[in-house]
Amino acid sequence: MSTTSAYGWNIPDNTDLVKDGALAIRTLGNSIDTSMNTALGTKKAGMVLLNTTSFSAVNSVSLPTNTFSSTYTHYKTILEITTASTNDYVGARYRAAGSDISTGAYQSGFLDVRMNAATSSLDASGANQTTFTRLGYHLLGQATYVETNWWSPNQAVSKGFTGTSMNVATDAGNQMWAGGNFDNTTVADSVSFFPISGTFTGTLYCYGFNK
Repeated sequence: MSTTSAYGWNIPDNTDLVKDGALAIRTLGNSIDTSMNTALGTKKAGMVLLNTTSFSAVNSVSLPTNTFSSTYTHYKTILEITTASTNDYVGARYRAAGSDISTGAYQSGFLDVRMNAATSSLDASGANQTTFTRLGYHLLGQATYVETNWWSPNQAVSKGFTGTSMNVATDAGNQMWAGGNFDNTTVADSVSFFPISGTFTGTLYCYGFNK
């Protein structure tokens, strides 16, 4: 009997009997099951992609309602901005039942390091918000990546969030570290991102951390 080149799984030859097909399928299935469980260390991968949302020239983008659920405790989002109409910060809010939660319960701050090749300057700044949190800074027409972890968003407890962002520019760039908490027990089922001014285009991904 032949075997696969990578994992050495048994596979039938063209000359094998048809009557042995069920056994061959069981053997291959069990080999795949064993190899995957060994490689991952669990029945499930560490993170599971839950949603991908593409958007174009909008002033806000949100995950679908109930993306955050009791299935997972913690989540990760990656906001990939391919272009923006202005230079400005990226804001975010939790959502519940299709609406942003904008109550004054956000306690957050950020460190924004701006790199400019022309002047070789570094500028760092920080600020707190109450009705939303800043999680990144995008540049006009430049790619920006915002990665955020959302801690216990779908539970009736105060919630935390931490993240980093980076934009790619030819002569300048911004790297930002942000985090804080939402001091409110409202259960969130989604999150929204928005440019403080102008519009942006890109893709929003959401992953759940397996327990």
